[in-house]
Amino acid sequence: MPTILDPDIDHNEDHDDKATLNDHQEVKGQMKSAKPVGIKSEKREWLSAAWKGVKPWSAFVTCSKFSKPQSLSDVGSRLITNVRFYRWNYIFITLFLMIFCVITSPFLLLALSATLAGCYWVNTRWKGQKVKFCGYEFDKTEQYGIICIATLPLYIFASAGSTIFWLSGFVFFIVIFHATFTLTEDEALPQPGTEI
Repeated sequence: MPTILDPDIDHNEDHDDKATLNDHQEVKGQMKSAKPVGIKSEKREWLSAAWKGVKPWSAFVTCSKFSKPQSLSDVGSRLITNVRFYRWNYIFITLFLMIFCVITSPFLLLALSATLAGCYWVNTRWKGQKVKFCGYEFDKTEQYGIICIATLPLYIFASAGSTIFWLSGFVFFIVIFHATFTLTEDEALPQPGTEI
C-alpha cells in the first residue's frame, strides 16, 4: 500500500483531485443559490394565480344570484360547478377563519409559537444536522417529531381538536350552503331571446 512518502506516487493526481473537489464545491454552491430563487418564484406564481382566481366578493355574495335548487340533480350540478368556480374564495374564507381562531385563542397561539420556534431552532441553530443526546443521534425528521410531541400538551390544553372540528364544520356548512343556493354562471346569464 503506497504512502504519501513513497517517491513512486505521482503528485499531479493530488492536484487533479483538488481541482475536481473545487469544481464539485462550485457546482454545489450554484445549486444552493439557485434553489431558493426557484422556490420563491414558484411561490410568487402560485400566489398570483390564486389571487387572480378569486372572484369578486360582490359577485360572491350577490343576493340576486341566490335561489332554491329545483331538483336533486340541480343540487349536484350546482355544487360541482360553484365549488370549481369559487374555490379560491372558499380557500380565503377558510384561511381567514383559521387566522381568526388562532388570534382569539391565546393558548393556541402559544402552542403554535412554541412549535414554530422549535422548528426554527432546528433549521437555524443545528442547520438540519444530527444531534447527539444520551448516546443517540437524532436526524432532522426525528427532531421535528420531538418538537411536535413536546408541544402536544399545549395543543391539548388549548383544545385544538375542538377548534379544528368547529372550523371544518363551519367551513363545510358555508361551502355547501353557498354552492347549493347560488346560481351558476350559466344559470345567472339571461337565455337568448329573453328580455331583461
